[in-house]
Amino acid sequence: RNKSPGRPSPEAVTFVNASRKLRVLNSLRHPATGFVMTSSQYDSVMPKGVVARLVAAGRASLAASISEYLKLGRRVSDYARAMKAAAFVSSSTSLSQQSSSMTDSQIAEEAIRIIQGEEKSSTKLHVKDKNSSAMPLSSGMYASVALAAHRAGRRGVADLLILLEQSPADKVHALLAIGSYADAAAVA
Repeated sequence: RNKSPGRPSPEAVTFVNASRKLRVLNSLRHPATGFVMTSSQYDSVMPKGVVARLVAAGRASLAASISEYLKLGRRVSDYARAMKAAAFVSSSTSLSQQSSSMTDSQIAEEAIRIIQGEEKSSTKLHVKDKNSSAMPLSSGMYASVALAAHRAGRRGVADLLILLEQSPADKVHALLAIGSYADAAAVA
């Protein structure tokens, strides 16, 4: 029985945590994902490790959804969203070669929405936290997506995203990697 008013009982907390874990394990087991884990494996890898493995396996969208759903912290969620935006920018290059192409500004706008967590998600696990929009983004998010855009051959997208980076150190590093030495010197 719950003895403190306004707080859930320990049994309720345990039940909610088990339900969340089961939902995540079921989403990982989905045939499209193919990332089967037992409950013991999940406990040993821990949720942050699952997110990192999903990103490494090329499932950044699911990683971002899980990190938001489990409220793993701002830095983990920001990292997962940045990797999702980087995957979008990289895939938009191959999509634009096949069919109607998106402009650099359209790609950059969509990447910015993904980074800021404003995109519409088709995944059931995506839950937007009302307080997350008030917090500043982690440093280096725009720079990492800009580097992915540069590697994908989207120099215009990279230029648009690098302008939004607030961290001078990350901005200089990205500008040097892109080859904009004069701009890097001006920022430094």
